[in-house]
Amino acid sequence: LQEIIENLKKSLNNNLEFHLWGTGAEENRLKEYTQSHKMSNVVFHGAYLRSKQSEVINSCDLALVTLTEGMFGLGVPSKTYNIMAAGKAILFIGEPNSEIGLLIKEKRIGYVFEPSDRDGIVKFLSSLSSEKCSEFKEMGQRARKVAEEEYAKDIIPDKENKISKRLLSLEETQYINGIIRKNKLKNCLEIGVGYGGSAIVILNALKI
Repeated sequence: LQEIIENLKKSLNNNLEFHLWGTGAEENRLKEYTQSHKMSNVVFHGAYLRSKQSEVINSCDLALVTLTEGMFGLGVPSKTYNIMAAGKAILFIGEPNSEIGLLIKEKRIGYVFEPSDRDGIVKFLSSLSSEKCSEFKEMGQRARKVAEEEYAKDIIPDKENKISKRLLSLEETQYINGIIRKNKLKNCLEIGVGYGGSAIVILNALKI
């Protein structure tokens, strides 16, 4: 997080505000950094109730998601699903070939940068203005659609040729999708037995 704050400072874009919700080990260090550099556009909100999560996410125009380098396939921060469901565009800083990186690029629901691409991140932050809000909105609408159509409900025909529905958690679906994409598995039985995945999740992952 300190790197993104440093990049924000370098962008010299006074139209941007970076809001941090929650607490953690880095909080005091980040506060000291922003205070020493007189960065009034970085706001610390502290802890919040889980019941307020939707309100928190909806207060932003662009949601930040980060992922440690070297994490592929299964390393998808759970907050990603909440952001998508809220219809928000995503700024992802992490491995481009991770599951979330591939998803964002494929579905056009945000922006992807490698952590080492500091110049690219600074340039991107410098370019942001109110004119970008319409683009964020379009990305957010696509994100919401993906969340609803691909990760919330899956529909498959049962043995009697009827349509059966099951409500799935986004984490469950994304977990199976990550395994399939990472290992390039194509046999439903192998996947189902090997990883304990349900057929409805597996079929959805394979069609993607």
